[in-house]
Amino acid sequence: MADATAVSFTRNPAGLRKALEVLASDTTVVRQKSNAVAHIWIESPLDGQAVSKLFSTHPPIQERIATLKAMESLGPAGE
Repeated sequence: MADATAVSFTRNPAGLRKALEVLASDTTVVRQKSNAVAHIWIESPLDGQAVSKLFSTHPPIQERIATLKAMESLGPAGE
């Protein structure tokens, strides 16, 4: 929902997709993770934990990238 809203404001699904691809390629390990603030991250800090899928505040980043690619194919505004 947030990604679709961002595309409606920016009219640039490719820009958002590229930003998410940069985040996806980041190998930084977050050592201190808190469920209390996970909802404000751009990507889930809890990924990789078995229980994280049950309480995830974000879809998997690769799924978000795939959705944005599909929006790009709809036209310049992603509509």
